[in-house]
Amino acid sequence: MARQAKYRERLPQLGGGLFLTDGGLETTLIFREGWELPRFEAFVLLNDLIGRMVLRAYFDRYVLMAIEAGAGFILERPTWRAILTGARSSATGLRRSSASTAQPSR
Repeated sequence: MARQAKYRERLPQLGGGLFLTDGGLETTLIFREGWELPRFEAFVLLNDLIGRMVLRAYFDRYVLMAIEAGAGFILERPTWRAILTGARSSATGLRRSSASTAQPSR
């Protein structure tokens, strides 16, 4: 028998309030901010401090918009593509599915 999430039926966004989410992580980082992400995979940014700072700055702008609008914020994770590419999580974080890392193309 599959175990279901404890609060699946009580998620805040199901109550009818206004919620914001981000506007396309990989697209923004690649085409607006100039990052080269291997295979469009933002999860490689979790591998080092600079990458984590980039992700934090990306999400912070949307959280501020939600606060200003009096809305909630639905945080998406940058690891969804890692599941598709076979990256495995470990106690120390995500391992890269390849030797590539994200680099600014500036």
